[in-house]
Order: sequence, then structure tokens, then C-alpha cells
Amino acid sequence: MGEEFEKISPAGVESTNGFTVRMMNARGGIIYRDGVGEFRVDSEGLMDGSYVLYRPRKESERSRFESILPNVTRAMEFLGHKTQLAQESTWGDVTWTPEDLALARRGFQTDRGDEKNERKPHATTNALARLLHWLRE
Repeated sequence: MGEEFEKISPAGVESTNGFTVRMMNARGGIIYRDGVGEFRVDSEGLMDGSYVLYRPRKESERSRFESILPNVTRAMEFLGHKTQLAQESTWGDVTWTPEDLALARRGFQTDRGDEKNERKPHATTNALARLLHWLRE
């Protein structure tokens, strides 16, 4: 009999092969747990519902990552999420310009909307969205 999955939470599954996979949140982070122990997979949720899985930077974690990768991929597909593999995350290597830093410090500010006091995204939101899109390319 082949492997079967059971959904144990909205973001988690358990396999008949003895492991569980749980997404930490929609933005990323996956917890894999089996008889060997727990392993956190660095990941990033994309707008289309798919996830980028990053190889670990630490050499000592790479063999474990490679051994669990097929399990994580099947579990994510069961949850309805396609995955793609990337080299280690480069977020720590990003060089920020003074302009980028100024935008990031202001964060996601808002301006007053129309006379009904509705809120609308500030220009900073759009600038950060463009920056994140550029970093992902």
C-alpha cells in the first residue's frame, strides 16, 4: 500500500510513512518532524500560493535537508502548494541603499483616504512591494 496523508490542521499533514509537515504561516517556514527529530525548512510563500524552499547555509544541515526534501515536497503538494527549490536564502546578503533603508524604516504607513476616512496604502507600500519583487527575481 502506498503512502497516504491525513490533514491534521489547516496547515499540517501527517504521512503514513511516519512524518509530519506543518507550515508555520503563509509567508514561510515549514516544520518537518519524524523519528529522527524536528527540522525547520527555510521557505517563502509566493503570491501564487507556491513556496520556494531554500537549501540550508550550514553544511551540517544540508544532508538532512536533502533526505527530507522529497517528503516535504509531497506533503506540500497534498496541501495544494507547488514547491520550487532554490539555493540558500540570500536575504542576509542583500545590500540596501540609503533610499531603501529610509523606505523600510517608515514601514507600511498609510495616508488618509477620501472623506469617509477610508485608509489607502501609502507610496511606501508600493515601493517595498517593488523592492521585494526585484529581490525575488
